[in-house]
Amino acid sequence: MWDKALGIKKEYLDVGGIKTHCLIAGSGPPLVLLHGVGSSVVAWTENLLPLAEHFTVYALDLPGHGDSEKPEMAYTLPAASRFMTDFLDAIDAPRAHLAGESLGGLITLKTALDHPDRVDKVVAIGSAGLGRDLAWVIRWISVPIIGEIIVHPTASRMKYQLKRVMRGKRYVTDELIKELYRARVSPGAERALLKMVRWGVTPFGLRRRAYLLPELPRLQAPLMLVWGANDSIAPVHHAYEAVRISPAVRLEVFEQCGHWAQMEQPERFNRLVREFLLSPPPVNGARP
Repeated sequence: MWDKALGIKKEYLDVGGIKTHCLIAGSGPPLVLLHGVGSSVVAWTENLLPLAEHFTVYALDLPGHGDSEKPEMAYTLPAASRFMTDFLDAIDAPRAHLAGESLGGLITLKTALDHPDRVDKVVAIGSAGLGRDLAWVIRWISVPIIGEIIVHPTASRMKYQLKRVMRGKRYVTDELIKELYRARVSPGAERALLKMVRWGVTPFGLRRRAYLLPELPRLQAPLMLVWGANDSIAPVHHAYEAVRISPAVRLEVFEQCGHWAQMEQPERFNRLVREFLLSPPPVNGARP
């Protein structure tokens, strides 16, 4: 999918002993892009090059995903936070901007909370961790046997799931389905996905250990939330609640948009991210 994109380097980095697939483009301040559960760097197809005009962009496949290694390990949020600092060490970045969608948003928030000295600004898109209620398909994955059936990839199942993720069905292309399917059938991918979801989710919703909303007021990094008004995975009221308890958070709601705002409305998304990250830091906790 990236073969025709000029200026993108494909590398495999040793991140804390995990072979990690990473796409790198551009120059300037480092910006790390994190995809959601069951996805890969393909989630940033419409964003990597436009953002690379202003930043050195690193789009990586998280452990257990895409073309990264899928080791037998604890796929937990604390482990993901440690992985992120190891990644910043691997790219020789003392600090970086972080942007993540869904699970990636949760990991960026946890990393910024745990390691404020390593994170400049955070962009979280349809982020997990800010509300207990989640789509039933995510909850069912936490149930033995049922979860194994749901995550077992077929082309038709991938297409159905993508149509649930994105409101704009025109974005559910054969190329996107093919790429996600290719990554999901790689050895260890199903096991890692199940471990990840089951660590943070039960049939009743998000586990308390993955619930970061109460911690938002102590977040030091400026935060912009981007949310689709029609998000069927993590409902938009999660974002409004985040702003209520932490008024310094900037919120951008995209109308007629589902869970993947960065892909469904890329021009607006890229512009907002560029403006947010390049703007001076807010003064006295003011809204950025």
